[in-house]
Amino acid sequence: MNRNDGSWFMEMQSLGMNYRMPDILCALGISQLGRMESNLERRRALAQNYDRAFEHLPIVTPKAPENIRHAYHLYVIRTKKRKELHEYLKAEGILSQVHYIPIYQQPFYLNKYGQQHFPQMESYYQEALSLPLFHGMTPKQQDRVIHAVSSFFK
Repeated sequence: MNRNDGSWFMEMQSLGMNYRMPDILCALGISQLGRMESNLERRRALAQNYDRAFEHLPIVTPKAPENIRHAYHLYVIRTKKRKELHEYLKAEGILSQVHYIPIYQQPFYLNKYGQQHFPQMESYYQEALSLPLFHGMTPKQQDRVIHAVSSFFK
């Protein structure tokens, strides 16, 4: 095989990924585009509810510049009591999550580049906790999260 085999000839110079989506996922994505604005507005309203409820608690809520329309894919708070809050919420039947472990601390990157130190990222990671937020979240579900977080800090 060589470049003279024909105009169809291709070579792979390095390992890569195929990011093409199957047709069924494309159809699903297209069908969801019609609901995108209403889903985003719902997420923003839920985030505003959290912002108001948590403004007097010892946590940092996500802030976006005024000229940015945040999608609130996640609602990540920061608290020095992340682990304790996570465990408290779990005991209350509310699932929270840490998004994400810093990539440079993952085994692949540790093996490739060795131990790295990024103080700001490490500080963020130690405090970040994602609270439940999804466009179908009911007021009752959100009130339950708000009540649990507020109770934890009182």
